[in-house]
Amino acid sequence: MQPIAHFFANDALPLGLCLAATFAASVKLEYAVLPSGEIDRFKINFATLTLGFGVWAAQLIGALSDNALQPMLFSPWTMSLSLALSLVGCAIGLRLLAAAGSDRRRVLAGGLIGLTFLLSHALTLIAAQDLAVTLNPAAAVSGAILALALSAAAGRVPRGGGLRGQTLRTGLLVASAAMIHLFAAWALPPAAPLRQASTAPGLSNVVVSQLVALISAMVVMMSLWAVSRETRRRVLEAEAQHLRTLADAVLEGLVIVEDGQILASNRAFDALIGRRVSHLSEAFAQDVLAQLDLDAALETELLGTRATIPVEIVASPIRYKGAERRAIAVRDLRSRRQAEDQIRFLAHNDTLTGLLNRSSFLQKLDLDLARLRRSDDQLAVVFLDLDRFKQVNDAMGHAAGDAVLRQVAVRIQAQLGPGDSFARLGGDEFAIIRTEDPSPEGLDALCASILAAVAPPIEVSPGRTAMVGSSLGVALFPHDGLSASDLLAGADAALYQAKNAGRNTYRFFDAALARTLKTRQALEQELRSALARDQLRLVYQPQARMSDQVVDGFEALVRWDHPTEGPISPDRFIPIAEESGLILELGEWVLRKACAQAASWSGAETISVNVSAVQLHDNSLPELVHVVLIETGLSPARLELEITETALIKNAPQALHVLRRLKALGVRIAMDDFGTGFSSLSNLRNFPIDTIKIDGSFVHGVDRDEQSATIVRAVLGLGGGLGMKVIAEGVETRAEENFLIDEGCAYAQGYLYGSPAKAPAPASAKARAHG
Repeated sequence: MQPIAHFFANDALPLGLCLAATFAASVKLEYAVLPSGEIDRFKINFATLTLGFGVWAAQLIGALSDNALQPMLFSPWTMSLSLALSLVGCAIGLRLLAAAGSDRRRVLAGGLIGLTFLLSHALTLIAAQDLAVTLNPAAAVSGAILALALSAAAGRVPRGGGLRGQTLRTGLLVASAAMIHLFAAWALPPAAPLRQASTAPGLSNVVVSQLVALISAMVVMMSLWAVSRETRRRVLEAEAQHLRTLADAVLEGLVIVEDGQILASNRAFDALIGRRVSHLSEAFAQDVLAQLDLDAALETELLGTRATIPVEIVASPIRYKGAERRAIAVRDLRSRRQAEDQIRFLAHNDTLTGLLNRSSFLQKLDLDLARLRRSDDQLAVVFLDLDRFKQVNDAMGHAAGDAVLRQVAVRIQAQLGPGDSFARLGGDEFAIIRTEDPSPEGLDALCASILAAVAPPIEVSPGRTAMVGSSLGVALFPHDGLSASDLLAGADAALYQAKNAGRNTYRFFDAALARTLKTRQALEQELRSALARDQLRLVYQPQARMSDQVVDGFEALVRWDHPTEGPISPDRFIPIAEESGLILELGEWVLRKACAQAASWSGAETISVNVSAVQLHDNSLPELVHVVLIETGLSPARLELEITETALIKNAPQALHVLRRLKALGVRIAMDDFGTGFSSLSNLRNFPIDTIKIDGSFVHGVDRDEQSATIVRAVLGLGGGLGMKVIAEGVETRAEENFLIDEGCAYAQGYLYGSPAKAPAPASAKARAHG
């Protein structure tokens, strides 16, 4: 038996040849199965030739190297049979190994390849006609079993293991072939004698050596070429896979093309187009592709399965699979176009109702007026707002208010013609441009239908409904104005008149009304200016004890001396202040001035300041009173705030909350004009009232009017029974005073005790009486 060292020293060449051929075949086998499951014939045939020729040549070279000094003759037919067996066996084994789906089948395929190595090597030894072979059965059987086990183990290595799997499979197959050669060498005697004078025809070992050398060189070259080609293919495939991974991660569509042919596409492009395409012209029109320049964006349309899709495409050069290609990025513009449409919509429409907004309404009105000025046609502008909408918002929340606005918009839209323009100007204000039948009769019918449509209950949520009304004002072109501003002002004035008429109605523009409204608006602006420039003043009317005629307090009254109109009555400008919101600023000014004046008096007279309903329902009123008392140094006990019953009932819980906070400061509360409006005995019980002021309408002539006398007696009785201070207002005659004294009234206010004056009388002064 030859030693192992001899084997590795003499058989390095066949071992290297076997290693190269086996590794090349293993690499090709790794990629012989296509993704579809089919077997690549070229790769499997190449692997068969490489493995079959390579292992057969390596075994033959090994046999020659073991008997290099002994001339031998080889049977050509037996050698051909050995080579054919090697090729056929490797072909069957490799195909079975490529198609095997289980470990058992792979083991059988590997064993078949090992058996091929064994039988081919045996035939190679048999082909050496002059070699005296004396087998060692034990060595032969052991080598065969070990070789088959190694090849079976090689077959069990699964495909897809990469370089590691290929190396392991190669090593096991090379070891199998080496074991066959090694144990075959052990089975031969150390010096097998040649048969002398052999006359059998055959190929000499020199010829065989030359033939095998040629085949070996071809196998080595093929192996190196295969490995190099496969390595390059794997690198390019890895690059392509990396590119595909990156492309699939991109949200934009991406295709790689060559001469219009699509080589690859990412998932985003496939999803965008909805189908697989092979040529770019299937996705884009040819004239579009002709305009596509490198690095230049082009907006066009993609031919999808159901509809065209607006896209932006950009072409760029790219190196793909080792060659220069063209990459085309495809950006879906549908979201951008929708966003642009939404922006345009929001720029011209109301977000809540979808109607025209104020700016679009004014543009439409200008266009309609420009058109109508060239003809004799008419046009109407209708202003509309909702009655009781604020109560819905306050009581049910803004979500309910939004639901009301949306449904009102739908109801009114149903009453309009196709040529009418409908807009929401803001809040609960709407406007209509009426071009279809703008006659008075047609407008009457339109307004009546709108009032009827808005009136029914509106469901704001399951089980919850709200009821609102509407008021409308109408202005006509050209009768009520030629410009947009004139028509808008006219419709607004008519709306104001409709609200003053009791709401839930409509009014047409009236010139006299417009003049009144214009005067009122001018007065409002002048009042703002007068307040800002400190042009208002306070006067103080004394309140006296009738028993000794001593003044114990004053009521502060605001006066306005207009620079051109002269004195303007409070009855005229106070309502304007309340409606415009100026009353809060005016009320604060009066409170500060009155408290500062009272603090400068040397006596302990009280100061009474009127508080409007708007002030009473403002949560900041107690804080304001507290700050003013601190700043002026006035004692809270000397300040009395006068309120009316009308102010109390507008929001009784809120009024009670504010009054309790004021009482906590030590301030006194008086109910002014008691007996008028919504007088209720429960108000005296439920609210923290200190003083009742009998309205002057009942005091005037009380000594002669029995009905007035009865009312005054009742109020005095209530006040006395509840422990409240009672002041009679408007006392002007001694007879009225005597009646009040006889009925038990202790305090009075009126011209009998002094007119409102800028400089109050000294402390504890006697009230001057007019006879």
